Amino acid sequence: MVFLRELLERIIDPLWGSYCEIFNYQIAKDIYTYGNAYEYVYKDEDGVVKSKGIRPEYAYPIYDDGGKYVQFVEYMIDNSNNVEYKTVYDTDKVSEYVNGTLTGEYNNPTGLPIHYTCGDLDRSGYFGASIVNDLMPIIDEIEGLLSKMSDSVSTLSLNPLGVSVGDRVDASVDKDITGAVLNIESGGEYKWATAQLDTPAISVILDNLLNQFYTIAQVPSVLYGQSNVANVSEVSLKLLFNCADNLAKKTSYELLKGFYKRLEYIGMLVNDNFNDIEISFNYNRPADDSSIISDIKTQMELGIMSRETAMRVSPYITDVQRELERELEASNQQHTGVVGN
Repeated sequence: MVFLRELLERIIDPLWGSYCEIFNYQIAKDIYTYGNAYEYVYKDEDGVVKSKGIRPEYAYPIYDDGGKYVQFVEYMIDNSNNVEYKTVYDTDKVSEYVNGTLTGEYNNPTGLPIHYTCGDLDRSGYFGASIVNDLMPIIDEIEGLLSKMSDSVSTLSLNPLGVSVGDRVDASVDKDITGAVLNIESGGEYKWATAQLDTPAISVILDNLLNQFYTIAQVPSVLYGQSNVANVSEVSLKLLFNCADNLAKKTSYELLKGFYKRLEYIGMLVNDNFNDIEISFNYNRPADDSSIISDIKTQMELGIMSRETAMRVSPYITDVQRELERELEASNQQHTGVVGN
C-alpha cells in the first residue's frame, strides 16, 4: 500500500510517522481476522497528527435505527487488577472513564473512528463477517478427525490386547521350568490383537476437508501442491491466482474507502485538502517481469504511454515521484554542462 510522495511534501515527516506500512498491514490483518478494523485520527499535545488503532475485540461502534453511525465505545477490563476502562467517542468530544468515573474529556475535531469492513457484511448490514467464521467449522472437523485418529492409535495400537486361541488348560506350570509365562494346549496360539486403521478412508476425508478449507480461504492452488507452475504462461499464472486476486481487490476497495476518510481527517487537522492524493496497492503475486517490461516498451514506442505512466506500472520502481525528480536533476545537470561548454 503506497501513498504518493505529494503527501510527504505537504506534511512534515513527524506527522507521517504513524502512517507506515506496518499500521496499514495491521488494519488489513484485523479485517481478515475479525471482519472489522478501527482507526482514530487525532492530534496530540505537540500538534503531531497520529492514528490510534483500536482492537476489534474492544470496539463497539453504535448505529441508530436508520443505519447512521452515531457513537463509538472502546471498552475493556484489565483482568490483572479488575479495572474497567471505557472511552466514549462522540462526534464532538471524547470521554474517558475508569470504573464508571469520568477521568477526562477532550475535544474531538475529527469525529468518530474510521470503521473498516471486509466487504462481506453480517445480517445487521453494518459489521463485517470475517472469512475466519467460515473456516472455523472446517478446522473443528479436522481437529476432531485427527484427535480421534490419535486416540485410536494410542488406545488400540500402542496398547494391544493379548488373545489366546485354544482350549483352556487347567494343568499348572512345573515349578522347575524357568521362563514359562503361559501354559497353552498343543497347537494353540497366543497373539497381540491391535486395531487396523482404515487409512485410505481417513486420507480421503482429510484431503476433502483441506481442499474445502483452501477453496473457502481462496488460497492459490499452487501454494498447496495442486498445480505445477513450471513453464506456465503469464495467463495461466493469473488463472491460478484468480481467487486470491479477487479477494485482494475487494480488500483494497474497502481499505481505499477508509484511507480516503483518513486523508479527510488529516486535512481537517492541518487545514489542508488532500483530495488529489492518489493511493495505490501492490499485490504480492508472481509475475513475468520481463514480459511486463516488454509490453511497456512496446506501448511507449507506439506513443500510447508516457514515461511517468511507464514508471508507475513498472515492477522495479516503487517511488515514481522520486524517479521523476532524479530524471529532472540529471537532465538539468546535463543541460548545465552543455551551456557551460
